Parts: sequence; structure tokens; C-alpha cells
Amino acid sequence: MPLGLVALYWLRLYKPLLAANLPQLPTQTGLTGLGFVGEAYRQLSDLSHLDLRVGMSFTGERAAALCERLSRSAVFRLSARAFAS
Repeated sequence: MPLGLVALYWLRLYKPLLAANLPQLPTQTGLTGLGFVGEAYRQLSDLSHLDLRVGMSFTGERAAALCERLSRSAVFRLSARAFAS
């Protein structure tokens, strides 16, 4: 299975949880303190999680932010560790 597709679905499922301010830890709410929330993720804040689907076309800065976010996702880091072992 393509890792980009896995990362896309991970982002699509996780984005509404963060938008609803569901805590990821007992002492943490919102976007602060999350390792995967960087500038690229913040540039996607106005994008609906429903827009993150296979076949959707993005251009310009939004395409660059999405590409950066997917390429640096935890899915890729975890997969790299699994294959390295």
C-alpha cells in the first residue's frame, strides 16, 4: 500500500479531532505541543478534512504544504523504522 495514501487518510481522520480540541494528553488541548503540527499543518487549517481525498487536486502553496505535511508525517517515520529493523 502506498505510504502517501496511508498518510493522507491519517491526516484526514486526525484533522477533525484536533479541530474539536479533543485532548491528546490529559494536560494538552489544541495544536500546541504536538510534534506533527508545524507550519505546513497550520497552512492547511482552512482546508476541510473532507477535501483530503484521493483524486482531489491542489495547486500553489496549498499543494506544497500538503506535500510537506504528508512527507513528514508520523506514518513515514514509523514505516521507516519498521523496514529498518
